[in-house]
Amino acid sequence: MSAPRQRVLVTGATGFVGGAVTRALLAAGRQVTALVRDPAAAAAADLAAAGVRVHTADMLRPETYTGLAASHDAVVHAAQLRTTGRLSAARLARMRTADRVMTTTLAEDCLRHGTRLLYTGGAFVYGDHGRDWIDEDTPHTPAPLGVGHAAGAALLKTLGARGLDAVTLYAGFAYGPGGNFKTAFLDQAATGRIRYPGDGRAYWSCVHVDDLAAGYLAALDRAPAGGAYNLVDDEPLTLGRFAAQVGYATGVRKVSGIPRPLAALALGGAVATSLTTSYRVSNRRARLELGWVPARPTVADGLPSVLGDLAVRPSARAATTHSGGSHR
Repeated sequence: MSAPRQRVLVTGATGFVGGAVTRALLAAGRQVTALVRDPAAAAAADLAAAGVRVHTADMLRPETYTGLAASHDAVVHAAQLRTTGRLSAARLARMRTADRVMTTTLAEDCLRHGTRLLYTGGAFVYGDHGRDWIDEDTPHTPAPLGVGHAAGAALLKTLGARGLDAVTLYAGFAYGPGGNFKTAFLDQAATGRIRYPGDGRAYWSCVHVDDLAAGYLAALDRAPAGGAYNLVDDEPLTLGRFAAQVGYATGVRKVSGIPRPLAALALGGAVATSLTTSYRVSNRRARLELGWVPARPTVADGLPSVLGDLAVRPSARAATTHSGGSHR
């Protein structure tokens, strides 16, 4: 095993997943540079006070981050273009463009300088497989929100043939005291009702955000070049069961589905279609090859700590971004 990669650049470091990865790296004694769009968000997260070097950049302006890989041992790409409201076709296209531009720039930079790249994909790259189990060898037939990440994974595979040291991580639905989980479920719970898109029969593979961050650290140090790993917990749930568990944990009894056409009107067709995609994902490879074991193997194990964290520190870790599949 090679020496730990000490100097790590994290894109999207003020986001839900990027923030968790940054905290995990700091706890492991790594030197972190945070690539952020908004300096105010970095200040609110106290990154500089934690010893993080902050660099401001724009995903769509490669000149703002080209060359940074040269001074780092690894790059964790967890950024996603932020968007609010209904995800229109134009907004989705812009998100895909931003990911393509940044992923291409970072990958070529890492290839040039011999820097490891960890790319954040998501389970939406696999598309709908009903009740069938999905592993890393399952072909990509992406749901709409997974199209950009599937393209990114394909690019890294191509550049891997030229010597790029890249690892792709396919995250399940990341839950914790922030992110899309808070806005889509906990904020609803506060109103006394939880509603979810579709009939609730689609499987979701979830992962606590801190377990997800631990998976990044394991991949950073242990994954072979070209590796790909699913980072999900041990128990995929149907969306209906997941919402019911959130309802039980928060004391909400009114939990029901919304017909997909109606959800599409509110969220956008791409979001409604993707959220009703069934992805029942196995974490076996990450367990065997990375030694990664989620500390919260089921959602039922993870929810109490999430609610406890919010009760003690309601403003903590509240930064949110939208992500297709990785929910980063």
